[in-house]
Amino acid sequence: MKIIKKINNNCAMAEDGNGRILVAFGKGIGFPEMPYELNDLSKIDRTFYDAKEEHIPLFKEADEKVVSLSMELLDYIRAHVNKDISDFLYYVLVDHINFSIQRYKNNVYVPMNLARDIKFNYQDEYNAAQECWKIINHRMGINLPKDEASIIAMHIVESEEVSVRSQREIDINQIVDDVMQLIKKETGIDIDDGDFNVYRFETHLRYLIQRMQ
Repeated sequence: MKIIKKINNNCAMAEDGNGRILVAFGKGIGFPEMPYELNDLSKIDRTFYDAKEEHIPLFKEADEKVVSLSMELLDYIRAHVNKDISDFLYYVLVDHINFSIQRYKNNVYVPMNLARDIKFNYQDEYNAAQECWKIINHRMGINLPKDEASIIAMHIVESEEVSVRSQREIDINQIVDDVMQLIKKETGIDIDDGDFNVYRFETHLRYLIQRMQ
């Protein structure tokens, strides 16, 4: 396995033997000078595929407890939702939980009035998300509103779609690209496609399109 970019001392972006990019966790794997070949794979504790360059700021912004908790929640979701859940959900959970805690600390509440619809259409996902919401509150010592369960359920549903994205009748990537071009044109703002906040905005656009479908 080739370690190509340090995220922190115990986390790095890597490339496997098939050329697939992933995020790897293992004690001290971020210490050596990059890039380097890691031959002793026993040093790797956990890997997550579907990695992108834009995911790196997630781990630099997020609390280490959130990074660890998100792994546990992903395992719980996979055990209780009988669907093919992409590793993509891991990055989304890290971002969402970290951002939710920031909102909570700043007394910012964003209402989410889709709980009934989500629970009716995606009962397994909603039930798993509700348990995740309880775990987050307990482990982080906070009291996020119950609406968070609905948002997490939406993230789970979206992660199920990643593996079959090419089969959709509507090309979501093209819609997102068109929207971003429209924003650039109407506002005159030179948007940096590599900026993490732009990536987060595009992710929310994808969820909106998924809900509309």
